[in-house]
Amino acid sequence: METLVQYGGFFLALAFVVVGLFAAVRGVLVKRRKAVLVGLICLLLGIAWFAFESHAEFWAVDGCLDSGGRYNHEAQRCERE
Repeated sequence: METLVQYGGFFLALAFVVVGLFAAVRGVLVKRRKAVLVGLICLLLGIAWFAFESHAEFWAVDGCLDSGGRYNHEAQRCERE
């Protein structure tokens, strides 16, 4: 189930990037400022979402180690003694 959620997040971020590119290019071609703005916002949201999804485990491990814990990769959780 967790893998399905990760792939879903990846594909949603990819969809935002594609829609953002399409809207921005179309807005430039038809000279519509709002379409360009919406396209760029979607593009930035997609890139940010993708960056967050791809680095989620890194941030979990980093937060655990910063708080003095030990990260168990098999169980994917922080262990504190």
